[in-house]
Amino acid sequence: MTTVPASQVRPAANYNILAGRTVRGQVSARLNVDGRDYLNFGGTGYLALGRVQEIRQAAFDAIDGGTSFARSLSVSYGARDEVFEELEKTAAIALGAETTIGFSTGYLIGMVGLAALHGEVDIIFIDELAHFSLVHAAQISGLPTVTFAHADQDDLQRQMKEHLAPRQRPVVVTDSVFGATGSLAPLGDYAALLAPFDGRLLVDESHAFGSLGSRGRGGSDDVAPSAIIGTTLGKALCAHGAVIALSHQREQNARKRPPLFGANVGSPISAAVATAALRYMAQHPERRERLRSVSARLVAGLGELGLDVKHSGAPIAAFSLGTRESMAALQARLFEQGIFVHRSDYRGSGAEGVMRCAAFADHSDEDIDTFCSVLGSVL
Repeated sequence: MTTVPASQVRPAANYNILAGRTVRGQVSARLNVDGRDYLNFGGTGYLALGRVQEIRQAAFDAIDGGTSFARSLSVSYGARDEVFEELEKTAAIALGAETTIGFSTGYLIGMVGLAALHGEVDIIFIDELAHFSLVHAAQISGLPTVTFAHADQDDLQRQMKEHLAPRQRPVVVTDSVFGATGSLAPLGDYAALLAPFDGRLLVDESHAFGSLGSRGRGGSDDVAPSAIIGTTLGKALCAHGAVIALSHQREQNARKRPPLFGANVGSPISAAVATAALRYMAQHPERRERLRSVSARLVAGLGELGLDVKHSGAPIAAFSLGTRESMAALQARLFEQGIFVHRSDYRGSGAEGVMRCAAFADHSDEDIDTFCSVLGSVL
């Protein structure tokens, strides 16, 4: 492979190397860009289930069986929906919950969760780097909202002491794994702080589900089992939409309030795929173990190059070279050599952004070693 000197790299003004390019196929260890296959370390779909034939067959079977492409007249109007009922039952088993609600996008997790908690909580405490969707959910909830320092239980305790009035019931809203960097929230510590106040913990597990926890339920699985958790169906899996785990009482509370009441629940075709993917995940824990192994190998390889990368157990490893220009140049040099890595400006990545490396269950050990070798040659 030919190394491109940094001085010869002229990244686009927006530093987006995929701008104007066509991406095809499944996003996993290989990515097809403009007809060329790249060794891929960008995006999501961590369990790499998109090419599993039995999961793909679920989509074909749903279409052949006459399942509609979208649903509008269903639960909000009192009708039953067998496709989404099956998804919600399967997701409840996967998440260890009484029941779940399926809906069209993970962006609604915070909104649905707070709707489910209507009447149970009086004030929100939210991580300063929480996902945009959680911030927006807090803003439109009508509840007073206090921000605490990122993943800092000591600052949360200080903020609660300062802002929590007598008899107020708090809810802490946070990501479990933060998508830009892979950092973890100390959910067990949050739960302990909330317990004396009969507080609640609302967690977006989207980047943790399928990889963390003894059963793959996410970061709250072992440390905060009472948390209200939601996850997208596309970060670890290969489908569209989201689910949230609730008690039956909270489910009814959520369904009769915005954003669910009167909203299109989403694509039944994708719901069928998600159901098949959840079952496959349960039947093949070795997929999760493989993802964990690959993630650990990636972090170790980056560390051997002298990069400051922390191993959280999540399938995300991020590092910074100090400036967006230097990282854009590095991305371009890797791309020239057939490797795609995302340079992220996402929330939590800092003023200059980070190089965000994603691991996938279908990465081989050789893939990881090749990436680290090439990266070391161009740094």
